[in-house]
Amino acid sequence: MVGRNNILGATQKGLDGLETGLYYPLGSVGGHGSEGEGGYSVADVAQWTLEEARKDERAAAAIAKSQWLIENKSWCFFDLETSNLNANFGEILVGCIKPKGKKVEVYTADEHFGDMFLVEELAGRLQDFDYVVGWYSTGFDFPYLATRLQVAKAPNLGPVRHVDLYYTARKNLALSSNRLQMVAESLLGKSGKTRIIPTIWTAAMKGDRKAMGYIEKHCVADVKELELLFPLLAPYRNIGATPVR
Repeated sequence: MVGRNNILGATQKGLDGLETGLYYPLGSVGGHGSEGEGGYSVADVAQWTLEEARKDERAAAAIAKSQWLIENKSWCFFDLETSNLNANFGEILVGCIKPKGKKVEVYTADEHFGDMFLVEELAGRLQDFDYVVGWYSTGFDFPYLATRLQVAKAPNLGPVRHVDLYYTARKNLALSSNRLQMVAESLLGKSGKTRIIPTIWTAAMKGDRKAMGYIEKHCVADVKELELLFPLLAPYRNIGATPVR
């Protein structure tokens, strides 16, 4: 039992981020066995040492598992280009999937049927991979695809292990912008992204094949850039903890 004199107050975070509600001041025994060096109990010091060692073991295991997943699971890089930022007003013009280490697969909307068939092709192909990597794909690409699947009365996108590198960069780096182009220029020294030119997107929506070709190249450049950034940003993630959603 911990005596009142040994409790200075409550703390919000304890071991491993769990609430303990207790804080032992420097030099207090805390009611856990005899005092050792520095005024801490021998039992507490032994327990804390073991807990820290276990943290190190868990961290090392997570790093090893992440590397194993990268080397042994199937990965792809995914991006969409659309006619409108809102999926109930626009549709997918181009979708790109780049299997890790392989050529980019380009999916283009049909001149007459729009993205009606495209969305099912994209969703089906994404299911072939263990992990899908995107950039702000949590906030845009995946919700957009999910909405267009609903509009097309197609089956929903099944469970996907999704790695969004936008949030990895935003959380771990201190850049002036977290846009894909800026991150690439900052980490790679250059970017292969092309500009988004409104008149080209408008022309593509009217069936202009040259304009659509430009958008395809734009989308291809995005997934290629994603793959180049992946080995630089992946170490910041515990990939083994990626949920299936």
